[in-house]
Amino acid sequence: MNLSFLSNTSRLSRLAMGLGTVVGVSALLLGLNSQVVGGENTQGDLDRGENPVVGSLPCKIDPTLDLIFWDGRGLDDPGFAPAFYPATLGICSPDIKSDVIDADGLPYGLLNDRWNWGAMGLQKEGYMLVPRFRVSNGRISAWVWTPSAYIGGELCLQSGLANGKTTLHKNAAEIPISALAQMSPAGNAATFFYLKVTPPPSHPNLPEINYQVVVTAYGVRLEHL
Repeated sequence: MNLSFLSNTSRLSRLAMGLGTVVGVSALLLGLNSQVVGGENTQGDLDRGENPVVGSLPCKIDPTLDLIFWDGRGLDDPGFAPAFYPATLGICSPDIKSDVIDADGLPYGLLNDRWNWGAMGLQKEGYMLVPRFRVSNGRISAWVWTPSAYIGGELCLQSGLANGKTTLHKNAAEIPISALAQMSPAGNAATFFYLKVTPPPSHPNLPEINYQVVVTAYGVRLEHL
């Protein structure tokens, strides 16, 4: 299936409905009882006891998230992309404090602001866990931001429910997590969606970037692999 799944999630949902491979695991393994707390550090170091913490993940404050994920934040297009900013897996919501159940990773995550948490990102191995019902109703969106050298490459989706790919025409591309959550079966099982960013032919030496979306009965877990 030739997907333009980042720009037309309703089409993905219609085309990809059906039986797929579902790997059974308990949703309880995804840490649904974790809490989100905030710290007070104003000096920008990464001490786990002082910086803002989401779940188990200490986070660095980086306003660049508002720049790269402006669409998900409902902000105006800045008209330019930051140079040399690394590939980032991000989520946007009106209130990250309420919408993120758990998170962890190495060495730290990113938040767009010290107090008004509207975007969160990962640039290394880690995960962010959010409620499935908030994803399904569109409250939370997910994004992949890649450096300009990846433009012209592809974002590929593989799962038992849907397979496809789309060409990267700009730095930020939306992952249709609402459609993925809606098409995934209910019950105490998990449905895995594998995402891979591949470089364009003009930059064959760039590494592939791998992500994963895991949908369970109650949660959606976004992973930077």
